[in-house]
Amino acid sequence: MGLKSRLIKRFASLGPYLREDQCGDNRFFFDCLAVCVSIKPAPETREFWGWWLELDAQEQTLFYSYRFGLFDKAGNWLDEPIKEPEVQTKVRTTQQDFHIRLKNLVQELEPPFSLSERP
Repeated sequence: MGLKSRLIKRFASLGPYLREDQCGDNRFFFDCLAVCVSIKPAPETREFWGWWLELDAQEQTLFYSYRFGLFDKAGNWLDEPIKEPEVQTKVRTTQQDFHIRLKNLVQELEPPFSLSERP
């Protein structure tokens, strides 16, 4: 089993965050639809506030970059500021909780990896 396959299997254990179809050879994509903008539209056209993470494996380091914004009706992430404080708090809390779980998982990987914010 190759590195990508092993990492995909481990990352999938974190919950519904991994978007396997958006992962590349050494690139992994995660996201979280944390807060629904409005429940009035049909489920498939709803928009959400949340976060997404790009994680790149380079040698024994996983470089990460989080972004925050809006998941639109077309299924695209838009880098938009979250204006409502309670929505900001909810989105940040889900991201921080996920990051703790990711950090713990990375510490258990064999061979060992380190987790580092992308410069």
